[in-house]
Amino acid sequence: MSTSRTNRNKIDEVILSLVATRNLNSKSINQIAQNSNLSRQSIYKKINKLCEKGILNKEKNGNSCKYSLNHNEYNFEYKLNGLNEDLVLKDVEQFAKPFKNNVYKIFRYILTEMVNNAIDHSEGQNLYIQIDVNDYEILTYISDDGIGIFKKIKDKFNLDDISQSILELSKGKTTTDPDNHSGEGIFFSSKLADEFSIIANNTNYMTRNQTFMNEKLQENKGFILDDIKFETTGTLIYFKLISLNQLEISEVFNQFSDSDKGFYKTIVPVKHLEENDVEKFYISRSQAKRLSAGFEKFKEVILDFSDVKEIGQAFADEIFRVYQRQNPNTKIKYINANKNITNMIKRVLNNNI
Repeated sequence: MSTSRTNRNKIDEVILSLVATRNLNSKSINQIAQNSNLSRQSIYKKINKLCEKGILNKEKNGNSCKYSLNHNEYNFEYKLNGLNEDLVLKDVEQFAKPFKNNVYKIFRYILTEMVNNAIDHSEGQNLYIQIDVNDYEILTYISDDGIGIFKKIKDKFNLDDISQSILELSKGKTTTDPDNHSGEGIFFSSKLADEFSIIANNTNYMTRNQTFMNEKLQENKGFILDDIKFETTGTLIYFKLISLNQLEISEVFNQFSDSDKGFYKTIVPVKHLEENDVEKFYISRSQAKRLSAGFEKFKEVILDFSDVKEIGQAFADEIFRVYQRQNPNTKIKYINANKNITNMIKRVLNNNI
């Protein structure tokens, strides 16, 4: 049975994705063949053709073959003083042009937002860009030698600990320069990229969005960035876009904003409340007050309880009864709560008199 050009391209993308995740094996090849109504021989021909084109590298490993993506690396360096993000974009956008239009637009958006943040906020002297690209994905590293974003936020908002900056950053609308920045760039970038990470001041903020699997747009469990290309004394932004990304920028923006309300809704990962708390058991009103600080900027706040094991009565009461009563214009919802957390929230809400 013949396949269309579109289907053939999709099969190539699936092969590349399996190579990228080190899951290309006999079992996965059988699955591709079954789903596409092609023979195993046809799938292997496609793999060999990708090797002939230089897209894949092939290495003999006994009686089998090991495949890897052939990639190219490009490095750029700029002086931050007087730099315009458009100059950086003109230098590097060429590497994203071969991808689908939505991926190209996302790349442009994230790159300009992150470079502009470095120019305006880093207090550094130099900016470094590294692009690592192949036919399946484009990885971008943006580094400066400034103060570090998490220290900047800690100092601005008088936080007790640098790690608390992650919580403030994840809420959205957090900026150290509200007159010139809305604080939306990092929030939306983390929702658009397939992988997004900020590394600064010995603190990591990491998200992964499996957009190509049509999963909900919310923060997944943390992942480990195990191949940082260079060290930085300031801030390192890393983001990855893959060819299977199907998101449109407008689609993501419309989930959290509209023309009448602006950026009105946010998702807050509660697990960032206490970065050093392995138990993820939140009990006090002071913790709840720290979590809810700034919620009044939004019409709707969704609390994501992923990885949180338990909450206490005082914590739940402060957020779902006290705060909600004091701020009726902000609606608080929750997702990914386990049975214990759900029961505690319902108990508080049922006592809301």
